[in-house]
Amino acid sequence: MYVLVQDGAVAAYPYSVASLRADNPETSFAMEMPDERLADFGVFPVLETERPAAAVGYALVEGTPEASVGGWRQTWSLIERDLAEVKDELRAMLTRQRDTILQGGWTHDFGVAGVHTLDLRHADDKANWTLLLIKTQGMIAAGGGGAMITIRTAANASINVTATEANAAMVAFLGWGEAVLAHKWNLDEEIAEADLAALGAIDVEAGWPS
Repeated sequence: MYVLVQDGAVAAYPYSVASLRADNPETSFAMEMPDERLADFGVFPVLETERPAAAVGYALVEGTPEASVGGWRQTWSLIERDLAEVKDELRAMLTRQRDTILQGGWTHDFGVAGVHTLDLRHADDKANWTLLLIKTQGMIAAGGGGAMITIRTAANASINVTATEANAAMVAFLGWGEAVLAHKWNLDEEIAEADLAALGAIDVEAGWPS
């Protein structure tokens, strides 16, 4: 990484040996150009500097190299971004996080049947589990809480549990799904009301129900 300096000021950056050859087509250059030779043409290596920590709402931009003891060095600036654009990006991250959690399913200890994960990937899954909840409620009300029913897990395994066990699982399962959605809505509201400084404190990966 090089910089072209003319009359003590930066004329072009970034710059390269290929750029130097293109800018001087009538000059014959050696295949290998040491830094000492490049300096004769005002071309100097740029020393890399540590990038500042990125902050929500700010774009990290590389600036014009500055002369310092030991050579030319990189410079960096944090530029404030458009608030609406940053909010849109954070909302998209939030939606992806919600989808990842829902698509990962819900894990429950069914007792004798063992620990299993149930799918909640889309609306059809929720509808199926809601129907099972209603079915088991009816079975329990009719005195059939001890009757066995089959549940299909995310691993495509069939497990047999009582209607009472299935009902308790469905109540907890659907409650978990509602809690996930509620957490997402709460964060949506925080994002809507936040300024740039407040956006930096919103963690879209934390606080989700398990």
